[in-house]
Amino acid sequence: MTQSVINRTEVLLIQMFRWVVILFLAGILIVSIWLAANGMLSLPRSRNSPEPARAAPSLVVPFNEWLADNKPKEPAQTVSAAHPPASARVGEDPAAVTLAAHANALWPIVAAYQKECSVPNPFSKEQFVDSLRQTNLQLVLSSYPDDYATSQVTFVKQALENPETIKLCLSRKVGIFLSIIEFHGKHYEGHVMRTKAFNEGERQRILEFASREERERNQQFIEAQRMLTLAAGAFGLFLSVILLLVFTRIEVNLRAIAARS
Repeated sequence: MTQSVINRTEVLLIQMFRWVVILFLAGILIVSIWLAANGMLSLPRSRNSPEPARAAPSLVVPFNEWLADNKPKEPAQTVSAAHPPASARVGEDPAAVTLAAHANALWPIVAAYQKECSVPNPFSKEQFVDSLRQTNLQLVLSSYPDDYATSQVTFVKQALENPETIKLCLSRKVGIFLSIIEFHGKHYEGHVMRTKAFNEGERQRILEFASREERERNQQFIEAQRMLTLAAGAFGLFLSVILLLVFTRIEVNLRAIAARS
């Protein structure tokens, strides 16, 4: 009776151990598969692109600001306009040719302005071109892109055709045209500096994005490598236990055969 109870207890314990081993092996296998899947999914994929660039700053030359700066604070005195001395004609120098083309674009606006406000001793076209040669406009035109000349012609046209500018001219305020040119140049220079700052900011933003993207990819790769290593270790443990059980079973069978012999 006692031997029978002991035998049944041994069989029950063996069955329980068998199920524990099976559950342990199943758990190891599931963990290794989960780690391998997560490791594969954690591998970095294609690189991301940075966000689209923001809108670049646009050129704005506020005419009202120029007008406010140039309105007479006290009654203006009548002063006759003086003609600058003529200089050499435009040669084949590219900068001089560019200045001449720019003067040709400005001249119809200036001629209409002189006629509208009855300028005493108005400039002729040759005198107007010569007066521009006396300024640094030729150097400025060579230093800036083509949109400088285009924006200046647009602003000069807006300013000289405005009734408030005509009133200033009729009050015999001098230096209006050069004041407009200088005002435009100051704002264009500010626009150039803002554009440079914007481009530098965009360059830094893209560099920072690329650096952050590289760090994230490296981190993802390290994490994926860690998971795949753990998966390989867990699967190796699973195979080791399986092989141990197989060899143990083979050894038991061989001993049983030997005992019967």
